[in-house]
Amino acid sequence: SKELARAFDKRGIKSLVGHKLTSAKTTGDKVVIMIEPNGVPGAPSRDAAAAAITIEADILLVAVGVAPNTEDLGLEAHKVALDRGYIKVDAENRCGDNLWAIGDVIGRGLAHVASAEGVFVAEKIAGVHAEPVRYDAIPACTYCSPEIASLGLTEEKAKAAGIPVKVGKFPFSALAKARAAGETTGFVKVLWHAETGALVGAHLIGPAVTDLIAELTLAKTTEVNAESLVYTIHAHPTFAETIKGATEAALGHAIDL
Repeated sequence: SKELARAFDKRGIKSLVGHKLTSAKTTGDKVVIMIEPNGVPGAPSRDAAAAAITIEADILLVAVGVAPNTEDLGLEAHKVALDRGYIKVDAENRCGDNLWAIGDVIGRGLAHVASAEGVFVAEKIAGVHAEPVRYDAIPACTYCSPEIASLGLTEEKAKAAGIPVKVGKFPFSALAKARAAGETTGFVKVLWHAETGALVGAHLIGPAVTDLIAELTLAKTTEVNAESLVYTIHAHPTFAETIKGATEAALGHAIDL
């Protein structure tokens, strides 16, 4: 988040984290919004910069949160159970007799997850081998500039869970293709299990990382270990070399840093 804030700042975009919108009013062709620090509304703050802020803007875009759209589907007639409006399913996505549900209506909220669930359910119905969806290996992508992608646990969550990890980080500023393309913002960070070598987590920000995360997702689902990835030849110059470089750093023998 700090890396993204710095990138936004360079483009003149101001980020206000730890704040909440308290009011919004239209005045002519403008919208005036009031923002306060999270906590008790109106509470005094010792930090003047964290006090309530009034912003006048041309457009206010509300792009936070989703709600299930499961009303008027006749679910009650089939005794389909709901949880806060989302359809409850079992391990095979069943929600009733000859009824299955996938995607947004069960609360997953990602198109690629819904697609995988759809394939799984279709194969179950067809009576062929159906590979369960690996919910521990779902890539999350944010399509901003620079792009963001992540998979698995963060370093903090891994430590809290008692998982020993080797952490490696490779900046795009050290990458030949990134320098040639003029896109040197960001980095690739990987967490490998210190004992088994399995991928625990990956966090990327920079050019094309929503594509790069696929290699790490494959490593997670097929249980490729850190050494196997390091000895996989990556074409040069490519953005994918950051993954190899970060993994080399995690193992303690980085070459290009």
